Amino acid sequence: MSSKEASARCRIERWINSIEQDALHHPDAEDIKVVTAPKTSRPDTQQPSESTRDTKRARHQYQLDDSADELFEMSYNLPPRLAPPGTPPLSGSDPSKMKEAPTETQKRSYNDEEFDANRTPTANKVEIRPDFAKKRKRTPSPVKTVHDLYLLEKPVQVKPLTSGSGDLPEDIKSLCDTIQNTSDYRTGVFPGEIRDRIEAFADRMIPPHCFRDPNPENSLESFATFTTLCRIVEASWVSLSSRRYEDAWNSLVHTPLLDLIFGSHPLNAKSRAPYHNEQRPVAVRFEPVMSATIAYEWIPRLRRGATSEQIKKTTNLSDLACSISASSAAGSASSGWENASHVTVFKDLMHTSADSKKVDYVLVLDILDGTPLKTTISHLTQKAAVQTQGAQRQGPPAHVNQTTYRPIKDSPIAVSIETKQDYSSRDPLLQLSIWIGAWHRRMKFLYSARCLEILDDLSHTVDGSDRRPPIDHSSRTIPSNPKLVSLPLIVATGHQWQVYFACDRDSSIELHGPLAMGSTGTILDVYILLSSLQAIGQWVETTFYAALKLWFQCDEQAISSV
Repeated sequence: MSSKEASARCRIERWINSIEQDALHHPDAEDIKVVTAPKTSRPDTQQPSESTRDTKRARHQYQLDDSADELFEMSYNLPPRLAPPGTPPLSGSDPSKMKEAPTETQKRSYNDEEFDANRTPTANKVEIRPDFAKKRKRTPSPVKTVHDLYLLEKPVQVKPLTSGSGDLPEDIKSLCDTIQNTSDYRTGVFPGEIRDRIEAFADRMIPPHCFRDPNPENSLESFATFTTLCRIVEASWVSLSSRRYEDAWNSLVHTPLLDLIFGSHPLNAKSRAPYHNEQRPVAVRFEPVMSATIAYEWIPRLRRGATSEQIKKTTNLSDLACSISASSAAGSASSGWENASHVTVFKDLMHTSADSKKVDYVLVLDILDGTPLKTTISHLTQKAAVQTQGAQRQGPPAHVNQTTYRPIKDSPIAVSIETKQDYSSRDPLLQLSIWIGAWHRRMKFLYSARCLEILDDLSHTVDGSDRRPPIDHSSRTIPSNPKLVSLPLIVATGHQWQVYFACDRDSSIELHGPLAMGSTGTILDVYILLSSLQAIGQWVETTFYAALKLWFQCDEQAISSV
């Protein structure tokens, strides 16, 4: 052993002895346990040769030279994150201020490597996070499960379809019966023009009553639909077996199916006008709304006295049924018509948070421009928007639904669709219940505005201005406690599609279901699903349209252009 190595070893032994003495004389010495490693005795008869020592030094890379003292001191002058794991303090330090053993995270920062005294010290990693990157605070959501829906100001109750359509209102009974008969009997579900192809793909014989009468003029269209459905079935199975995320399901399975049936082009767009004659005033369209949030004013409220102590201690906005955030994201901001004295941020920037109660798709009713219903809705929503925006013209655009999402701002929502993976723990009924509760709240507001307009005759002038001419409302009766039209709510879980019916019961909303409407698992089941969705589309264009005209009290005799 060289003199330099011997000097370094002596310094180390003196340092260890000084720590032991300090610990023994410390006032709290009884609480301090000094553990020393046992000294290994090396027989004098087995001294390693010079070549062995050189090899060992080369392998460990301990090249001690004149700077050995500096290296010894350097390891204790390093910042805590750069010092070797478990390095004790110098003998002059106060044992009462000794740091605890490094955590697992600190240990991993050294990559579990042996400390190298020759390694060049590096600076600590400092993570700079700007203020705007901090997690945004948002109000908690008191309604976390379906069982909490009774807390709502207008509670939502889920009830099974025990007696078929017997428990449903008249406006939705026929649709329920049609979907159930389609699923049970399959009468006229499959196109007769391509019967051989369907039976070959299904690898089975199908009863004749399941096919429609063949029509040679529809052969090309039937074959194109068959090809698209086969691709959807294949994509559905691949998505299920590979456990694709919900976004992938929507892109590869759900969107192609809905686009095949309803399309996504607005009725009043110029490119679609030639396909619709003047006798068809409405059309059904599907719209993806994964990012559409509920405007603040239409978020369902909680019943007074129904909140728990934990909810009461949250914020001044604890009467909201779901969490909110402040953001000016396009298409998501909302604005307030209520007293804002208890709100600390502007309501025109408030809406449900990005991860709050939303749905994936909606079926909306596009209404042709110039029709009485479209004129009435446009007049009411524009008037409400002007009153909200004020003199600065700042606020959300005119919108008829519970969301200010621009692609559907003029088209009432008729059907809401929530999709999820079959292994997801998220309850789709929770999202749908909050969503439909918000729609009820918005429709009630527009109904009240319409009633005030009729009773006060706010729009009449006699000087030929651009307002509407006087309207005689003497023969019009306004229901004191009207009921909203029932709405289908669809849940797509993996292959399976089911429908619930949201019925207005004055003081509550009842969700009746589920009712199977087909699946994307086989070619036969996807045709059943196709027929069920087509039946829903026909119901929207007839029953739903008629119910909206009654709700907004508009007809050809009472409404003229604005």
